[in-house]
Amino acid sequence: MSELVQEGENAVILESFYKEVAGILDAARNRAYTAVNFAMVEAYWEIGRSIVERQGGEERA
Repeated sequence: MSELVQEGENAVILESFYKEVAGILDAARNRAYTAVNFAMVEAYWEIGRSIVERQGGEERA
């Protein structure tokens, strides 16, 4: 009987560990998404700025 309780406790510990690892990975993914989104916004802004410069500051080409 004590073996069954010990196995149950190990299962709870492992489940807790897996949840912790999943949380770490989720947080890393969220940071990566944020960094990529920021880089893309910067790139689009630079493209827009280049277009306006080539237009000589005019609203339309």
